[in-house]
Parts: sequence; structure tokens; C-alpha cells
Amino acid sequence: QVPTQVKSAQVLQQQLERAGITMNIQNYESGEWITRLLSKEYEATISYWSATLDPAHFYRPGFHSQSPWNISGYGTPEMDAAIDAFTDEVDPEKRKEAYAAMVTLAQEEAPIITIDNQLQQYWVAANVYGMVPLPSMEIRMETVYIA
Repeated sequence: QVPTQVKSAQVLQQQLERAGITMNIQNYESGEWITRLLSKEYEATISYWSATLDPAHFYRPGFHSQSPWNISGYGTPEMDAAIDAFTDEVDPEKRKEAYAAMVTLAQEEAPIITIDNQLQQYWVAANVYGMVPLPSMEIRMETVYIA
């Protein structure tokens, strides 16, 4: 029920075919898909994550071994420590260093490939006004009105 997931799977299927790999796409109703996703009943999946501009909102839920949203099952003490060091740090320079270490681990070890990044607009009705995304990507309703 998320059109971009199916389209992404079709693109991946075509690319794998060029390498001689056959990928069969199975499209599930969203309730069944999320159940399979959270119980890790899949060989590969196209997923999505809504996050703010702070990378901690992607890495902690997606890669920390104790996160219920860690759908890949990947988790190591080293990654947990790297995530904790990054998300708990307040000094910008130290946080930048911790970020680099965390990303390096994810690139080398995590069984996940990020294939795109999209800015989503959540209000689409013609009579909804005042919805302007904040730089932090937070949703604020104070300025939204229907006319």
C-alpha cells in the first residue's frame, strides 16, 4: 500500500536480473507486511523510515540491538556503543567523530542498504493551509488551518 516500495522493488529486481539473480516480488497487505517485518519473516524487504534530520532518529531505532524497530536483527556491542556515544554526546566536534565511527560500522557490517531519501509532505487536501516543514522535519500544527 506504499507505492514507492513496489517501485523500488521493481528497480532492484531489474538490477539484480542483470547480475543473473532472479528476485520474486511478493506484495503484502500492510498489516501482514508489518507483522512479517517485525517478526523478521522475510528474505529481503523494501522498507521505509520517517525521521527528522538528526541521524540518531534513524540509527538508534534501526541498528541498536535493544530496539524493537531493529528489523534486520543486526546488533553488536560495538554498534550499540557507537550509537550510544553518538546520541548521548552534546559537544558538536565529538559528536561528529562519533557519527563517523557509527556510520563506518553500519556500512561495513549492517545488512541494510539505503537506496533513497524522500522529503514527504503529509497534508495534501487543497483546503489545508499553513503547513510548512520545519528544518528539523518536526510536524507542528499551530499554523495549520482549513479554509
